[in-house]
Amino acid sequence: MSLLRSDIRTRVRREDNTMNRLFNGTCDWLWLAYLVCVSGVVSAVAADAPGAAPVRGAPQGRTWDSIKKLPDWSGVWVLTDESWTEAVSAQLGRDGGRVPLSARYLEIRAAHMASADPTQFSNESKCIPVGIPESTGIPLGHEYLFTPARVTVIFENGIVRRIDTSGRPHPPEKELTPSFAGNSIGHWEGRTLVVDTIGIVSQAEFLIGLRTTEKTHLTERIFRKDRDTLQIDTVITDPEIFTKPYAYTRLYKHSTIAPLEYYPCAEGNRDVMVNGAQTGVDLTPPPASNP
Repeated sequence: MSLLRSDIRTRVRREDNTMNRLFNGTCDWLWLAYLVCVSGVVSAVAADAPGAAPVRGAPQGRTWDSIKKLPDWSGVWVLTDESWTEAVSAQLGRDGGRVPLSARYLEIRAAHMASADPTQFSNESKCIPVGIPESTGIPLGHEYLFTPARVTVIFENGIVRRIDTSGRPHPPEKELTPSFAGNSIGHWEGRTLVVDTIGIVSQAEFLIGLRTTEKTHLTERIFRKDRDTLQIDTVITDPEIFTKPYAYTRLYKHSTIAPLEYYPCAEGNRDVMVNGAQTGVDLTPPPASNP
């Protein structure tokens, strides 16, 4: 994990803008060619923009041939320092009220911050999966695997997320089995993957130490902002947690280090890990359970 964290400090290398070369020359036919070229470029950009509407016949990754036409997201992506700082500020209540927490969740967060060790409330401290969406809000690597009608996201903390792109809806509520990754369906709008997620188990986290409920609904727009940057625009709605939809953006840098290094952590594990550092084996007898 430390190697991945060091890699995200690599700055984005900006590409030289070569469009001005199109202005060389004075002949009318060159100007006409330029206008045709620009028209084509603008149309292509509009089709690939994050807010673009689905295009009839556009690739959806439902066959191997269709997958070849999808954007290339290969490699490992790691949260940027700036996005990690924003996430920590939200966890600590130093976000200026940008996270629209309900009164109940404001009390929960305040109680965590007033304790001697706020980290004790995090899932990670108990070896419980953080789940979705928090797995995208901590500095761990993740990668995308494209197969017919599915995008699989593998996280360094062991979470595996399956996004169904077959075009089916979510299953009926009575058939929905909550999980840490939730039930995700997605479709492509240009070069943006739009994901809708429900069925997140109430033990998952949306911020460190703050958990979701069975009513949590997550929508995401995932796209490659530039060669070295992946962007995820997220909106979370939950009437028990928020007073209004919580919208935020996270950025991820492309890592040259591969493959991912997984670290095992199972609930009840007494071989304690804190912030990636081995702190020893806790031999304190577990508390007696009530009959």
